[in-house]
Amino acid sequence: PDISNEEFMKKIHTSNPLRANGDFNLLALGFRAKNTYHTLDVSLRGDVNTSLPGDFFRFLKVGGSDGNTVYDFSNLSVSANVYAQAAYGFSIKIKDFMSVGLRAKFLMGMANVESNLTDLQLSMNQDKWMVNASGQIIASSIAGGFLQGEEMNVQNELMAVFKSPSMGAAFDLGVSVDFLKHFTVSASVLDLGFITWKNPVRFNYGPATWEYTGFENISTGGSGENIDELLDQKLDELTALFNFENPEQMDKYTQMLGFTTLLGLEFRMPFYDRLTIGALGSHRFEG
Repeated sequence: PDISNEEFMKKIHTSNPLRANGDFNLLALGFRAKNTYHTLDVSLRGDVNTSLPGDFFRFLKVGGSDGNTVYDFSNLSVSANVYAQAAYGFSIKIKDFMSVGLRAKFLMGMANVESNLTDLQLSMNQDKWMVNASGQIIASSIAGGFLQGEEMNVQNELMAVFKSPSMGAAFDLGVSVDFLKHFTVSASVLDLGFITWKNPVRFNYGPATWEYTGFENISTGGSGENIDELLDQKLDELTALFNFENPEQMDKYTQMLGFTTLLGLEFRMPFYDRLTIGALGSHRFEG
């Protein structure tokens, strides 16, 4: 409360990304042969990416305290995927000052959900609250069944993944160069690739409107059952804006992976070359 609304919003961007990435290595080995190095590994990976509009944070801070207020949550997006990865890496030393490498990855998709709200607005004033919503969700067959409330049989769903897999490919590229005796500069691009999801389901919802103008005919009895019923009714109406009925079966859906670029500079101490200092910069690209 000691931070003003204006000061708070100066720190918030129009779009605010939030990401979580997991890479769980199941098996890995590597070996050297003359001036080359080879790696083989199998891993399970998961990515969750969200983009939160600035008005989401303004709503949390300001709420309805400004009287007539309109919040625009459009372009709120959430995507998540889980996939298995088998990779082969190869690097070679060129002369004495340069190394180049390539890592090829075979990907098998397990579950995917991608949601995008093309329109979500909340209008608040002293008389009523109003919500307008429209958007779409694209989900793989496993996630699509979950969204429709189907009972899940984990064993059957996993077998379905292996029988008709969603597949993709990705590459890592890198180069490392020594110069001026004590310096090394390196650059790489990681996860440059895609996954094609087979038989995904698309859900379109909206445009739809929900309106709240207060409760009428509230019972003043002590049980509170009347208020509970009214709240449940309004929440059901709000939830209905995002119902996942009438799914549309798609043949396939290709999703580009988020990829990362890296740039590094390392300095080896002249008096002891195993003691080094360095700087590493990274940038991740999503969609």
